[in-house]
Amino acid sequence: MNYILYARYSPRPNAAECDSVEAQLHALRKHVQSHEGTVCGAFCDLAVSGGDDEREGLTNALEACRRGCVLLVTCSDRLARNFNKLEELAFLANQRGFCILALDGSIDTTVDTATSRLIRRIMGALAQYEREKTSERTSEAIKSKLDRGIAFNALAVPYGMRREGDRLVKDEQEQLVIKAVLKLRGEGMGYDAIAKELSRRDYRNRKGKADWYAMTVKRICDRAQAS
Repeated sequence: MNYILYARYSPRPNAAECDSVEAQLHALRKHVQSHEGTVCGAFCDLAVSGGDDEREGLTNALEACRRGCVLLVTCSDRLARNFNKLEELAFLANQRGFCILALDGSIDTTVDTATSRLIRRIMGALAQYEREKTSERTSEAIKSKLDRGIAFNALAVPYGMRREGDRLVKDEQEQLVIKAVLKLRGEGMGYDAIAKELSRRDYRNRKGKADWYAMTVKRICDRAQAS
């Protein structure tokens, strides 16, 4: 069996609870090896939300899928956090003749029966319900603190994000810095060299200065590794 691997992590406040891309790919390759399969491609998206439809890694993974192969992920929310989007991907897989499989069983189109489709849709709907309830509870807790005049420490906002009312949203400028750091790190550059390169490119930190230090770069990389 031929496999296409896909991994993703999100720039979220609780990113440390998520598996890193490296850990996901390791688990996926271990599964392929145990089933005597062949890895035909591995794709990933770094610091990209599952709700973002414009994901280069996922687009490339889907393009690499051929009839009879399996698109393998650790869990369905690596592909999408929205039930409807997940169903769209399952439909696409069925139309093009490949399968989608999650290691945790949250999606499995290798068996296409009325029962398997029903189970997949029930699990997908329940997963989305749990995510939405968690989001509601978090928003309510934040609103309660704001109503009581409890200020949030700006340092608690993860790099790459900014606070917009009672929500954390992507900071586009900081996202560009994160992507640059991870790209340079992937090319083998050390933390000090990356810091100097960021300064040379005039990337600005949160203080609006082009002053970067190895420790700051390391923290960005560590957060990405932990997510």
